[in-house]
Amino acid sequence: MKKYLGNCFTCGELLSEVELPEGPEKKVVCLKDRDYFVEGYEELQELGEI
Repeated sequence: MKKYLGNCFTCGELLSEVELPEGPEKKVVCLKDRDYFVEGYEELQELGEI
């Protein structure tokens, strides 16, 4: 798991080397993949998984 810390959840790029979104999601996803991440998160909420 430590191997993936600091990398974008979606594309795997280092978060220190890409543009980041505002808000808490900047800890797990880069700006270009933010919309995909948020859509998936909202779907999980609707399904009661989160």
